[in-house]
Formats: sequence, structure tokens, C-alpha cells
Amino acid sequence: MGVPTDTRHAAAAAAALALAACAAFAPPLPPAPPMDPARIAVDVAWLADDAREGRGAGTRGLGDAAQWLAARFAEAGLAPAGRDGSWLQPFELPIGIEVAREALRAGGAGFEAGRDFAALLSSGSGRARGPLVFAGYGIAAPEHGYDDWAGVDVTGSVALVLDDRPPGADELFAGLHGNALLGRAQKISNARDRGALAVLLAPSASEGEAAAPLELRDPSAGPSQSSSEIPVLSLSREAAERLVALAGGPSLAERQRGIDAARRPASERFPATAIELEVRIERRTGEAANVLGRLEGSDPALRREAVVIGAHYDHLGRGEFGSLAPARRGEVHNGADDNASGTAGLLELARAFAATTSGRASASRSARATR
Repeated sequence: MGVPTDTRHAAAAAAALALAACAAFAPPLPPAPPMDPARIAVDVAWLADDAREGRGAGTRGLGDAAQWLAARFAEAGLAPAGRDGSWLQPFELPIGIEVAREALRAGGAGFEAGRDFAALLSSGSGRARGPLVFAGYGIAAPEHGYDDWAGVDVTGSVALVLDDRPPGADELFAGLHGNALLGRAQKISNARDRGALAVLLAPSASEGEAAAPLELRDPSAGPSQSSSEIPVLSLSREAAERLVALAGGPSLAERQRGIDAARRPASERFPATAIELEVRIERRTGEAANVLGRLEGSDPALRREAVVIGAHYDHLGRGEFGSLAPARRGEVHNGADDNASGTAGLLELARAFAATTSGRASASRSARATR
């Protein structure tokens, strides 16, 4: 099991088959045995069965799948290529992440977690206390003539940033790196690099449109999510307006409309508005394993070379992270096509290559006997 190439998944291991290169002048190979669709279907069904628990990182089902794959490799005629002569190459990986604590206060008033705000799984852990700074859309693009951070001191502050892009962004920030400039991760990085203690993300609300609902959790985040290093909270629009109201002056909606109309930043520091917050993110690690089988080649000149064929055999478990069906979180995500089918195809290749190599060895022995 190797780290999946798809960025949606939690890292897990790949079943790998190494085949030494065949000799250029070896005796003619016997025909390769045909692939057996029925056998592939049986393997897919076993791997995608509910009993495998979705083959999530850290689950018993994933461990059972590793042992099952090792047994299938052995049946095919491969030799173990894992640690200490075993089939397995174990390693540690992140298997869980959760918000253990989240709190927000301002102006003596408390805010309710889950209703007014929610910590992101990508948030850093820690406490922060400092004045509020409104930094517009949080964009730093001086090369495009637009910089929400210019002229405002965010050192030691809590930065409030609109979690959206301004109208006309595609025109303002055209080019290869335009989307990166507008992304949440870049906005948080901009605040951190300028000395902000924490970031508050406020959903945008266009004229005549309702504000986006509070995003309780970042749906793309998973156990391997890297930390933003400073605390980050997602706010409801109502909570964001309450914070800005503490400072007096225009509302958040009015400030946003002004930025959008002028296409110019309107950032401001509110030294009298003290924000207090705390976030604690807990991460768990567990063990998974690559399953490694080896099929030796026979050519003396090429036998130290290898061809590696791999397929990841993990999936999403019960869909706690990375699921495309968030309404079904908690249910087994069977993963027939991601990647039980690929793993079953790998097994069938192992059987075919092993049978071909065995047939070649028999043909070679027969040729020597007739000399």
C-alpha cells in the first residue's frame, strides 16, 4: 500500500509487485494466460465488502486486507519483499484529526461554537488575544495593484478576512497564479506572515443575496492536513457583523460593498476591539503497511533491474474525511472503484506474470535437456 496519488484521501499504503526485467535473448515466452474477469470480480467483492470497514486508515478492515493480499501474492507464486523477509513494509501515518477545543469572546460577549463559529481542521492550536483588524479579502497582490495588507499593521492582532473573492477577480488577477492568490490558504498565510496571531474568516454576502451558511468543517481536510500554525475560525455572517459592530462605524456589509464598488482595499485596525480565542486540534497516528511481493527475473544481465507495479488498497473508511457524499458520513464507503478494482487488477497481473515466468523456466529447462 503506497500513498494515494489522489489528494482527496488520507495517505495509505499501496500493494506493489516488482518484476525483474526479462532477458532480450531469452527463449520465446509461452503465451500469457488470459485475465479472468470472474476472478477479478471475486477479489473486488472481497475488498469492497462491508466487513472491510471501507479499508480506512487505522481500521481492522485495512489490516485484514493487507494480510489477505499477502496470501494472494503467495498463492500466485511471488516471494515476500517486505521487512525482515515478510510481506509487509509497515509505517506510521496520520489516521485522525479533530477539534478538541474552540472558544471565542469579544467585548465581554461570548460566541457559541457550532452556531457562531467553528475552528478549521487546518487551524493551528493555541490561544490568541489582540485587537481586531479588518483586512478585506485578505489578498496580497501588489504586482496587480491590489493589496489588502498594505498600510495596515496586523502585528499582534486578530485578522478578519472575507472568505471569498471580489467581483471582477478573474479580470484583476488573471494569469497562472490568480486562483492561488484568492485561496483561503494564501489568505491565512498572508496574515500569519505579517504577524497576525489568528484569523477569522467571514462568509461573503453580495447585494440581495443571503450570506453563506457557517462552514462547520473544511470538507477537504483530513488527518494529513497540514497546520496553518496560527488559530483559524470560520464565522457565521451574523457573528462577523457583531464583531465589526463592536468597533462602531460602517457594518461589514457596507465595508464589503465599498470595496467591491471601488475595487480598492479598505482595511482598518480597530485597536479598542479586543478578541480572545482558543483552538486545540488533536491528531492521531496509526500504522499501515505496504504489501510487497517479488517475482525474480532470469536474465543475468538484467536481473538487478526491476519494474514496479502498484495499486493503493486503502479507501475512505466511513467517510469521515474526503467523502464526496457528506450526507453518508458514518456509513461504510466500500471503495469498489477506489481502489478495490485496481488492486484486484494488480493481483491478476501478478498471477499472469508468475504463470508466464514459470512457463518460461520450464521451456528453458526443456531446451537445455535437448542439447
